[in-house]
Amino acid sequence: MKKIYLFVIMFLLITPSYVLAFEKQVKTGNAKIDDFSQKTYDLYYDVEKIETKLRNANVMMIWVLTDPEEFKIKLQGVEEDDIDNLINEKITNLPNEISFSSDDFKNLLNLTYYDILKTSVDGINDGIVNLPDEMNSLKNQVQELIALAGSLPNEAKSLGFKAPKALKAINANVEVLKETAEKIPNLITEATNTINIMVSFLSQESLTITLNEKYIKLGNAEIVNNKSTKQQNTKDNSEELSKEEIVTISAWTTGFIVLIAIIIFSTNH
Repeated sequence: MKKIYLFVIMFLLITPSYVLAFEKQVKTGNAKIDDFSQKTYDLYYDVEKIETKLRNANVMMIWVLTDPEEFKIKLQGVEEDDIDNLINEKITNLPNEISFSSDDFKNLLNLTYYDILKTSVDGINDGIVNLPDEMNSLKNQVQELIALAGSLPNEAKSLGFKAPKALKAINANVEVLKETAEKIPNLITEATNTINIMVSFLSQESLTITLNEKYIKLGNAEIVNNKSTKQQNTKDNSEELSKEEIVTISAWTTGFIVLIAIIIFSTNH
């Protein structure tokens, strides 16, 4: 019996913590822990959405300034859900940095469709102008959740054999919250800079836009993911697994294989 407990403990230890970080459907049985996990999940993806908004805003501005005609043709009347795909396809073909002078604006103003571009930039600005305030609110939520986490191990004690899993979930979510807390100040700065770029454009003042390297990498990754998704859709109409579910399945499979190897090794010795 001791050997069986040993195997179970080792299995829990070798299973990566992030497996439990975002299993949205899995419940520990404790309302406070489950609520904590759900709020962490929602907050994490709220921050991801903000990152995407900032990426799209910067890419679209560079697009406007480097190829205004193509921008007008491809993005005019496009549904919001389709913008991400256009951005992912375009991002790797754009310069990482662009400077725009007052003389450059003179050429832009001569375009017959300048008003369309201005309206588009107005719309982009409207979409991000409140992001600094939103992120300050998210920062406060992160701090509240981290403070709450200190009381949750006591809640896990009431779960019996589910306690190790609950503790693992708590720890994993705390790590995610800490990473998010470190990320938010940089995003606030980036949002403020992006808003200033919009203001400069609308005021026809010189400006410089530098595309964050992480957005270029993200664009490459999304292109690969989109191709994989299209290939998967041609096989059947079964429901696609989310990224979180794939990570979870892979991690648990790895853990199970290692567990079997431990049992076989122990039996032979």
